Amino acid sequence: MSPQDPVYSQNDPLLLGNSNRSRSSVPWKATAKIATVFIGILFITSPIVFGLTGVVGKNNEHQHSSLANETSWNNATEYANLKNHSTSFTEMKKSLILNQNKNGTVADYATFEYNVTSDEYLRLNDDGTKIQPWIVKNIERKVKFYYFESISAIEQTAFIHKIEPNEDGVIYWKFELVDTPEMFVNQVTITMKYLYKIINNKGKAEMCIDDSLKNCSDLPKDDELMIFHPKFKTFFIGIKMFKREDFPETGWWDTSEMGSFSVKVGSQKRFYTNLYTETGGIVEAAPRSPSSFDEKLKYIVGINNFNMIQNFYSHPCSFKNFAQEKDFLLGIGYLKKIIPDEDAWIYWNINMHDDKKQLMHLQIEILQMQEIVNHGGIAEFCPNSLDNCMDIPTNGSLQFEKPPFDKFFIGIKMLNNMTTNHTNLPKIDNVGSFNVNGHWRLIRRREKFERQTEPIQLIPESGQNYIKFTYDVINNVYSHKNEDGSDILPTDVQSIERIVDDGNNEAFIQQEWPDESTGYIHWVFKLKNNGKSVKKVVIKMEGIDDILKEDAGIIEACSNYNINCTNIPTNKSLIMEYPVDMLYINVVLVENIRLFKTDVKDRMNVETFSIEVYWQETPETSTATTDVSQMTTTPRSIETTTPSTSNDTESNQDVISTPLLAWRQGHIDLGRISRENHVKFTYDVMRDTYSHTQLNGSSYVPYNVANIERVVDKRLNQVYLHRNDSKKDTYLNWVFDMTIDGKVVDKLTIKVPGMEQQQLGIRASLEICLIYGYEKCIAIPISGGLTIEYPQFSIFKIAYTCYENKEDNTDLILFKSELKEGLNVESLSVEVNWTTKGPLTNQTTLPT
Repeated sequence: MSPQDPVYSQNDPLLLGNSNRSRSSVPWKATAKIATVFIGILFITSPIVFGLTGVVGKNNEHQHSSLANETSWNNATEYANLKNHSTSFTEMKKSLILNQNKNGTVADYATFEYNVTSDEYLRLNDDGTKIQPWIVKNIERKVKFYYFESISAIEQTAFIHKIEPNEDGVIYWKFELVDTPEMFVNQVTITMKYLYKIINNKGKAEMCIDDSLKNCSDLPKDDELMIFHPKFKTFFIGIKMFKREDFPETGWWDTSEMGSFSVKVGSQKRFYTNLYTETGGIVEAAPRSPSSFDEKLKYIVGINNFNMIQNFYSHPCSFKNFAQEKDFLLGIGYLKKIIPDEDAWIYWNINMHDDKKQLMHLQIEILQMQEIVNHGGIAEFCPNSLDNCMDIPTNGSLQFEKPPFDKFFIGIKMLNNMTTNHTNLPKIDNVGSFNVNGHWRLIRRREKFERQTEPIQLIPESGQNYIKFTYDVINNVYSHKNEDGSDILPTDVQSIERIVDDGNNEAFIQQEWPDESTGYIHWVFKLKNNGKSVKKVVIKMEGIDDILKEDAGIIEACSNYNINCTNIPTNKSLIMEYPVDMLYINVVLVENIRLFKTDVKDRMNVETFSIEVYWQETPETSTATTDVSQMTTTPRSIETTTPSTSNDTESNQDVISTPLLAWRQGHIDLGRISRENHVKFTYDVMRDTYSHTQLNGSSYVPYNVANIERVVDKRLNQVYLHRNDSKKDTYLNWVFDMTIDGKVVDKLTIKVPGMEQQQLGIRASLEICLIYGYEKCIAIPISGGLTIEYPQFSIFKIAYTCYENKEDNTDLILFKSELKEGLNVESLSVEVNWTTKGPLTNQTTLPT
């Protein structure tokens, strides 16, 4: 292949479709296509036309070869007659108006283009002459031709070029934008083709807005420049090619169409007037969901929209001679009289009624009220009817507490006798707009609780390690929502209802059927969060004093399901200072009491109970393990309502008291933990541990505990269980199950070496009891314990009970032991032996 000028291979990208030039300028292709069609026709018709000759293939081959040679010769001859050349630009000290129609009006859309390849503009000057740049220096348009012998193709390219490479070159075009009071330019878009090639060759393209060409912005390299609502009326588009000693004489591949650009201008009407066409509309402004108690309604004049979706296109209930206008240039909307010298008014009907809620607070705000008054207008508020109206104050604001109405009208009007000096409202943003804010509370009533199946996930705000969750019994609402946005509900509830009694000024929860069934309500919280561990949980509850009545019920917090539970105190906060992944709040009512009782008069809401959770960032995972028997999940303290007073130096105290945990549904399964038909289960008061653990590894706990705490007295070097208050009943129960399929109990032995005889008496007892069917109990001797052979029962309870004695202040101490490191103490032991099931004639029940 022998090139006639710069040579390109057949695989050059431009020959594969990258060229912006049309291929119609290559004559051999058209000829080749005609030849191909012609050969195809010959091939199809050959059996008929040339069937007798038998030389179809040779003739076609010969003709095709001649045609190709002739095409190659013609293109080579044509190329020999073409010459590379340059054309110069002529300066024209005149700007081009881009967006004006021939009749002088502003065009909605206008486009201007300059194509350097054809050296043509999309339009001409008004006098029919060709457009020229406003200023040009050391810049010309260059045209080159290229011949590709291997494919016999001719290509032409044109581009902006510097005449003297070692001098600066500039070229600028000047444009003007026009607008009118009714039309304005809202967007200008400038696109420069192959701008990256200009930049690569030490040049740049820019847009300037003054004749000095100093207030300029570079055009983006890989994108178009878009300007919205331009403030300028005149601008320039230019190219600068800076002085460069080694500026190359580049070919068309580097500079094809370099210098072509386009400008697009969009204009629009400045004012849009929206006429009100319908009346009788009602704006619904009540809360949009059962759990919502606040609503903010805003009417936005100019676009005739409300912020609430259900009212987006609501209509006024009455209007005359008023329209709304939008100024798109300034971005404002306002109310406008259609006929300035006539009366005008507009009224909106607002409905804030909710069947289940009472409107407690109402605030109305007329925006730009002072401007309405200054221009002779008034705003009115009309409760229930348009026949009963009052002027809205000049500050534009009205407020009502517990209004006796929840339907009203808001209106603006301008009458001729009011507007002696003014005939219209000012064109100021939001003249005619208004806001309505309302707060509701539930209507007093009896209400059943619904429930949800999933735990309540508590998640702190991003970057925070604290959350406070609250429940309001007056309104039956929670401070937070579920992760999916739904309202929070208890996780389990039976025979519990909420009562709001206006007559007695109280709200509370109680049993729904106190004479028929026990009522309970539970909340389950998931506290675990990725990257965080719970440091502390603070629980506080109000109005739970009645729970202290004898056997009235239980209210407790558990760190496992019915395990590791602690009674929630009255008038104090329960503080759990250890990792808690799940939190269970259990309320059980066995008597007809009023729980969470609170006054309702003049109270919008109340914190019936609160749960504060403190997290800490999770440290790197440690490989160390902890003996389950040594773990403590006991709340470290029960304090007053100020959680910051928590004691973190407890280990240094002389006397440490912690409440015992209980699990009312937890039977200790002795059969499961037995080995070779034998088990010995013990409790160690010194270490506060049991000889065995549950299947999940957690520690066993008593079945029921009341008014007892564990005390470590470093002064006396003792540890024991202690009665909190002699004026309250005291309970400590364990429940055991000896059932093993196919086996019977041979012998049951119970010993209480940690018990002292003086702890028993008229008001106190230590017994073993059957707890199914009728309850039958016998005393457990302090000395020697109790042994029963072949017991006729499998489930029993060991119960210590001490009833209140208001005259006895004796300190009650159980299971007292020496405080000594490494010492194991059997404060209580239960030993069972089984045998294969046989005749039951020797079995015994509890003696009478």
